[in-house]
Amino acid sequence: MSKAEFSTGQMDNFARIYSKRALNNCNAAPEGMSELTETQIWRAASEQQRTIIVRDIKRIARGLFINAGYSLEIVNKNIPNN
Repeated sequence: MSKAEFSTGQMDNFARIYSKRALNNCNAAPEGMSELTETQIWRAASEQQRTIIVRDIKRIARGLFINAGYSLEIVNKNIPNN
């Protein structure tokens, strides 16, 4: 299995997009972002690799929320840790 990998800059960008959407819609999911799912890397990734990518986007987005001063309650509501 080859490694599906986005650059740090790409992951940060996906996390920023996702965090903005999650702030307005707690049901938003990285898997619903066309900016992510229309990339060649995503299309070539295995299900396991996609799970890791989504987990990493959520982790980065959670950090963005916390650094912006949102409470853990809001962070946990809008970006579930699963």
